[in-house]
This record gives sequence, structure tokens and C-alpha cells, in this order.
Amino acid sequence: MRKFRIEPDNLLDIQVSAFCNSIPSKIKVEGKNKTRIVELSSHDINACKLAIWHIIKRAHGLHYSIKVGYWKYRDCNQTNVQRVLRQVFPPNYFSNLEKSKNYNLMREIKDFDKSSENELKG
Repeated sequence: MRKFRIEPDNLLDIQVSAFCNSIPSKIKVEGKNKTRIVELSSHDINACKLAIWHIIKRAHGLHYSIKVGYWKYRDCNQTNVQRVLRQVFPPNYFSNLEKSKNYNLMREIKDFDKSSENELKG
């Protein structure tokens, strides 16, 4: 029996669509004295979808992805987009993403240093 394999790009597309489908239409905003419910506009939702795409497909950070969504949809509220992204993604997702990106960068630098030493010796 053949195993069903999903290509990495298709898997990322599935993840993007799953996160985009979990965007709520209303979010709870907690202030100092009271809590209120804010309804998201279509620009907010579209900016969230674009930010999710940048986070998953391009591995960009939270703030850059919010800025990209804001550049494309000027009428969106950046704080609402950030609230939605923090609600949609698992806790500590963004801090773990940054840690893994830093780890991979350090690994690439060490590999580059080893290869440059070998070139100098050889």
C-alpha cells in the first residue's frame, strides 16, 4: 500500500487556511476598568489573513507581519490585528519562532566558519 505524502508547500498552505479559518469575527478587548467586544472589519480580517500567510510561509515575526497587513489594508486597526494573531496562534508561538530562527542562524554561521577554515587550510 502506498503512503500518502504531502509536499511541504501544500502542508504550509493547509496550515495557512486552517489558521485563517479560525479568525474570529469579534474579539474581546480588556481595558483597565471594563471589557468590551469589538467587531472586526473586513480590512482587519484581510490584514490578519495576510499576516498569517507571512508568519507561516515566510517565517516572518509578529510585528513585521502586522506591518505588512497594515501597508496593504490601510483602514485596518493594528492593535486588533495583533490581538487576533495572539488569539489564533498557540501561546509562546512567536517567542519559540524567534528562538528557532536564532538557533538556525547560529548553526549556519558555525557551518560557514568551518567551511572558511577548511578553505584557508586547503
